Amino acid sequence: MLWLILALVVCVALAAVVVGLVAVPARREGRQVLTERGERMVSSVADRTDKVTKGAKRAVAERTSKDSKPAAAAKQATRDSENSEQAAS
Repeated sequence: MLWLILALVVCVALAAVVVGLVAVPARREGRQVLTERGERMVSSVADRTDKVTKGAKRAVAERTSKDSKPAAAAKQATRDSENSEQAAS
């Protein structure tokens, strides 16, 4: 297992070196690294990611607000029962 992880780390390092040697100098010279189609694809993925993120945040907010109402009611009921027990003592 260690050898597999080591091989993956080496592959990622080699990929980073290739990007550093090819893409970075090309970008500094003003050449485009991606084609027009690649640029459109990257922008569409970024747009979809934004939409999914906003939707997920909205869903989590709705879910937590729905879940917090019963929890708040249960906490209040516990407090009320504790207060009535103390008053009875």
